[in-house]
Amino acid sequence: MARINIEDTWWTDPRRSALIRLMGSEELADGCALRLWRVAVGFWKLNRSPIPKNIYYLLLGAENMLSAGLVERIDENNFYACGSKQHLDWIIEKQKTASLAGKKSAQVRLSKYGTSQPKRRTPLEHRSNTGGTPPNKVERSSSSSPSSSYSEEKKYISLGSLVTERELLEVYAKYPRKAEDAVGLAKLRHEIRTPEDLKLFEKAVLAYEAKMTAEGREERFKLTFTKFMGIWRSCLAEGYGTVANKPRTLELSPYAAKKLAESKAQEEKKNV
Repeated sequence: MARINIEDTWWTDPRRSALIRLMGSEELADGCALRLWRVAVGFWKLNRSPIPKNIYYLLLGAENMLSAGLVERIDENNFYACGSKQHLDWIIEKQKTASLAGKKSAQVRLSKYGTSQPKRRTPLEHRSNTGGTPPNKVERSSSSSPSSSYSEEKKYISLGSLVTERELLEVYAKYPRKAEDAVGLAKLRHEIRTPEDLKLFEKAVLAYEAKMTAEGREERFKLTFTKFMGIWRSCLAEGYGTVANKPRTLELSPYAAKKLAESKAQEEKKNV
């Protein structure tokens, strides 16, 4: 949005009154003018470009803004939002200033480090530079490109975490229910933050997988990863992933036992 003093330039502008009469609504007129300025900013910063015809006529109240004098037709295909030179040139100046500052900064980096590209820091390096506990040195992968300060394997999941994204995803891939679970993965990133936690979590995943395999449980009856994140520590109990090799007996309720007996009696009568 352009830095226009609305109180001084718009509310007292006679063209506002004219636009209100044409639009039949004060709120609608103000909204149309605000939208016009927003579109004008987008094109003006592109080397002071006017608004193209095909874009201008998408605006509500396009003809009324022309009639009120808020917009001038430059030629058949372009329109000029009145006041752009006075109120929007600060954008051009800001771009020039930012460009000069960027070139100067790149020149300093080039002379100091031999490259104009900014150095990227890992979250742990950032934490160290801001007064946190100095982390272990992060070694760059030998396969990483020269333009990258650290490889994909060394992207830590969050500030202060000692676990990489790749390490988490490798454990996540071992979970027996393969349906994608973004909520569960977000919980995993939040909760597992040290190598010790990661080892315990991986042990819990493998124990749960062993239990599901031993029970022969179908995919749809396995816990979603989100639910598993709430109970995974219980999977660390001794013997959790093993199932005793003994026949499973089905205990029936009295009503079910009665119905089963009646069904068997009817089958016997048919066979007689």
